[in-house]
Amino acid sequence: MAASEAISSSWLVPNFYVLIPVTLVASLGYFYWRLFPVPTPGIPFNPVSTKRIFGDGVDIKSASTEHSLALFSVIQRLGSPIAQLLLTSFSNPIILVDDPREAEDILVRRNREFDRSGLTIQFFKVLLPKCTIAQYTTPELKAQKRLWSDVMNTDFLRRVVAPNIRDSGLELVDLWKLKVAQGDGEPFEVLHDFGHAALDAVWIAVLGSKLGIVNREIDSLRGHNQQRTAAEAQAAATGEVLQEAVEYINATVEKGMASIWPEVTMWWLQNKSEFRRVKRTADAEVRRLMVAACERFERISALDGKTGDDELDTCAMDLVLRREVAAAKKAGRPPSDPANDPAMLQELLLLLLAVSVSSLPLSNLHQMQFVLIQSPGSRVNCQYAVMVC
Repeated sequence: MAASEAISSSWLVPNFYVLIPVTLVASLGYFYWRLFPVPTPGIPFNPVSTKRIFGDGVDIKSASTEHSLALFSVIQRLGSPIAQLLLTSFSNPIILVDDPREAEDILVRRNREFDRSGLTIQFFKVLLPKCTIAQYTTPELKAQKRLWSDVMNTDFLRRVVAPNIRDSGLELVDLWKLKVAQGDGEPFEVLHDFGHAALDAVWIAVLGSKLGIVNREIDSLRGHNQQRTAAEAQAAATGEVLQEAVEYINATVEKGMASIWPEVTMWWLQNKSEFRRVKRTADAEVRRLMVAACERFERISALDGKTGDDELDTCAMDLVLRREVAAAKKAGRPPSDPANDPAMLQELLLLLLAVSVSSLPLSNLHQMQFVLIQSPGSRVNCQYAVMVC
């Protein structure tokens, strides 16, 4: 018996040392295999991407075009109106639809069947977790969206937003006239000017007060350096802070979209000291703007309708605060304090963030295409804009 036990023990020892590396190699092989993205069956995909740990992210990272265009290059290569984008095994495949009719059908008639994309949420939940674009559909989100629904009403867009965009576009052309005259016809950068004019337009449409970044630059070029009032100095300082915040957040989202591993990139960016500084100062300025908007609304509402609805509803915050008062009265509760409501503050910042540099160029091009229906002064400006652009 003792001899057999000794033989058994001597057999187990060497086999045990063999089993450890075999198990380790098998485990490493399994985990390595699990790193490759797995496509969803039945939807076209790039077969090469299944053999790369970062899938299509390698092609997107190396693309020289804009990242949103690089995403749809997968569809173009496959020649299919629908395809899936494979990134990493830790995220689900992204389904891309490049058919205009199908996209319209989903957005217009079948929006109840589809929730917000997780790809969008993963970028904005780090930056603005309480805004509507960073949340899946819930009863709370529906109530939050109802507060802001009038802002997208066609009557408000036509009556308030469109004239402000037009005025900002014409101020932009006046600025370019001065730059052309003073620069002896030399080319100059206009992208930053578009950003300033867009912020001017959305500022008065959302908050009801003028920011005047473009006008101040025009006065500076003309040599009219007049002494600013306290209100103008405060508006200028706030504009600079929010302009920096908007540009920084846009750049942060761009970095996340360009990253092969967006979740890790966004986590790293939000922990940077610069991000915390920009977020802290932007939150303070947005809170101050919300307080001013509430005071303006209360002051006009105190006139008991003597000014009329047209004067009251001259900015987005008028509509939002009116809806909040009505909802609170219907629910039998006191209205919430917008200045201390993270959801409302972040939604306001999102509106300012939504002003991309492409919005105003498209508006100017639209004016150029319909020059004949503009007023005589505007017609000249639009024709001049054609030459500048």
